[in-house]
Amino acid sequence: MMAGQKEGIDDEYSENHRQSPLDSLKVRQVCVDNDLYTCGDCEEYSHMLDRVRELEPTYENICVISKDIMAHSKDQTVTNIMYLLENCAVTTTFEIDGDDNA
Repeated sequence: MMAGQKEGIDDEYSENHRQSPLDSLKVRQVCVDNDLYTCGDCEEYSHMLDRVRELEPTYENICVISKDIMAHSKDQTVTNIMYLLENCAVTTTFEIDGDDNA
């Protein structure tokens, strides 16, 4: 194996992954399913969802949204909310150059 090469990745393959923009409908669903943003009013909630629509799903942006949600929720941590958003509101796709069936 070459230095820096990942085990199981052949030279004929290259890997690429993409994340879709944050999905405000999925963020809303995360909030509903987990009783989040229950201490905010409609205007604050709408403002947060508007911000979601403008942001790419970077660590920093997910943290900003999570802090906003935490500030308007009971008994939550930023880490927990980030986990929920990353797993439920961000779609990651993978592409493999080469024979994907090998």
